[in-house]
Amino acid sequence: MLYKKFIFKNYRFLISHFSENLYVSLYGLARTIIGLSLLLTLIFNSWDTLFLQIDGLPCNQLLKIDLFTNKFNFFLLLGLENIKIMYYLSILVMIIVVSGFFPMVFCLLHWWIQFSFINSSSCVDGGDQIASNLCLLMIPIFLFDTRRWHWSNYPISKINFYKLTLSNVIFKLIRLQMCIIYFHAAVGKFDVAEWKNGTAIYYWVNCAFFKMSPNLEPITMFLFSNPVIMGLCTWGTMLIELLLAFGIVASKSNRKYYFYLGLFMHFMFMLYFGLVSFFLSMAGGLIFYYANSKIPLKKLIIWKSQK
Repeated sequence: MLYKKFIFKNYRFLISHFSENLYVSLYGLARTIIGLSLLLTLIFNSWDTLFLQIDGLPCNQLLKIDLFTNKFNFFLLLGLENIKIMYYLSILVMIIVVSGFFPMVFCLLHWWIQFSFINSSSCVDGGDQIASNLCLLMIPIFLFDTRRWHWSNYPISKINFYKLTLSNVIFKLIRLQMCIIYFHAAVGKFDVAEWKNGTAIYYWVNCAFFKMSPNLEPITMFLFSNPVIMGLCTWGTMLIELLLAFGIVASKSNRKYYFYLGLFMHFMFMLYFGLVSFFLSMAGGLIFYYANSKIPLKKLIIWKSQK
């Protein structure tokens, strides 16, 4: 058959690029971390804060217009007046998502709630939008996941060839999505005067909305009194984002260094700006971007050759 000829002709290519086993606990951890991003947001904020209304009207402008997405928005299924009920139900669903049980079913619910949240909440940041994109891309992978929970490792020898190929294609798209995020984050700053002259970080740490913790203010302002340090922090951020973007072509042995670099940068953002959900979304994405749990396709190829 044609697919058998393709396998043997492109054996090394498949081994190198399409033999990643996505049904292991490592990627279950990534899924849990991304889910934890929304779960913590829901738990530590009241429903009337996340879905703010003034005089009975929602503050989120998307809810004031007739959009198709509003018709299947999870939080609006019982109407705007009963959004509190759906808020508590979403917490219950997200607890199951984070626990890792039945990823085949809850990967769909995870994306539905995440997508509905960014289209109905009045308190959304970039991390929520990134999480929504990642959840959507994860659906084709985990929709065919037969494990009871994602903390177990499924043997690659038992994975259907087509499922393995499809999951790896989606895996490449997730990595591409992360690459685009970092590339856009870096290049988008090139034309901003404050980023070019090295003062942008100073304004961010003093921003009224994202102001740093008072405990960090004395040492931070002392360091930023030195223009060299301030410039290094500003231009260093852009450089790290650019490195993370080009990390998509890094060798598997060097990916861990990019992973730690990205994790450090987002941890500092969380420390200074309180972006917990953003940190968790990006941490989960970084696992998909740079992790490597590759197991050879050897057994699968041998099995095919015996047919």
